[in-house]
Order: sequence, then C-alpha cells, then structure tokens
Amino acid sequence: MKHLKMLGLAVVAAAALTAVIGAGTASATELCSTATTPCSGTKYLSGTKITAVNTTNAVLKTNITTVTCTSSTIKGETTSNGGATAVTGKTTSLEFTGCTDSGGEECTVTSEFLGNASVSGGEAKKTGKFNYNVTSKTGANVQCGFFINCTFFTESTTLAGQNQESGQPTVKAEEEVMKRTGGFCPETSTWTATYKVTSPNPLFVV
Repeated sequence: MKHLKMLGLAVVAAAALTAVIGAGTASATELCSTATTPCSGTKYLSGTKITAVNTTNAVLKTNITTVTCTSSTIKGETTSNGGATAVTGKTTSLEFTGCTDSGGEECTVTSEFLGNASVSGGEAKKTGKFNYNVTSKTGANVQCGFFINCTFFTESTTLAGQNQESGQPTVKAEEEVMKRTGGFCPETSTWTATYKVTSPNPLFVV
C-alpha cells in the first residue's frame, strides 16, 4: 500500500512537471515555417533576414499636409533565436518611394534612424495575433518643398501583428503618433500603414 501511495505521488509529480514544461513551451515566441508550438517546421534563428512591403499606402498625416507614399520596404535581421519572451531584431533598411503631399507635390523620404524591434505573444494559429514592438528610435526624414523638412520617429510603440493563411504575416500601424525633430516640423503627425512579410515565406509567429 505504501508503495502504491509513493507511486501515486510520483505520477502526480511527473504530471505537474509536464504541465510546467508545457506551459513554458507554449509561452515561447518563435519564428517558424509552420503554425505549431514548439516549431515542427523550419525554425528561423538569429541572423535570419526579413523583408516586408506595404499592402496599403504609407500615410503621414500632419496638421500642415498629408504625405502619401505608394511604395515602402522594410528590411531587418533577427538577433535572437526567440524564447520565453520575444524574438529580437534590428532594422537594416527603411525605404519609401512614390511620395507626394496633399497638393500633389513630390516629397523625398529617407531613413534617418534604423532602430531595434521584437515580436512577442505569438499564437500557434495560422491567423494568430502577435505584437510587433519598436524598442528604439526608428524613423525617416521627410522633405516636401518649403512646407516640411522634418524627421519623424518613434522610440517605443507596439503595433498589431497577425499571422496569415498564406504564411505572410502582417503588421499594422494605425494613426501612430510620431515624435518630430529638425527644421520645418508640423505641430502634429500620425503614421498609418500595413506591411506584409514577403521573405522568408512561409513564416508564422508562434
């Protein structure tokens, strides 16, 4: 009877340990070619190069004018394998083309700060949601004739991310308030855009 009791306690302890390990695995954030946790496909490790392009116009709305860019590309590289908290990375390129103001005048937009970011809170679902966290100064200089010559940036913000059936997750900025520095800057400014990851493909944040 004593042996049965000890065996029972051992089974309970093993079950508890399994539950703890399982919970720890489920809370990990990874970049994977399949929507599974733990990753059962290709796990994208530190050094993975990522490219994302806009699926909607990138729009900078200010109290002076609205700047619309028809094409935008963000490139980055992961700096960790992921784990219990987040997958970290750095921005390596930030490009905007086809930019005009409200009056149709051409604007020049050039990257000024290439900051760091991370992804966290992934779900093992093909349409699961996650967080895209800007963790250091990231932004661009905008020049539109004599009206605007200003650098717009953010130092810390969280954008809404979502996996897609196609394996090309999206990240959405919706009227994100931007900080400003430099020459001719408007009093207020917000940024709206949606990007999808085009490489690697497929990719899921889990």
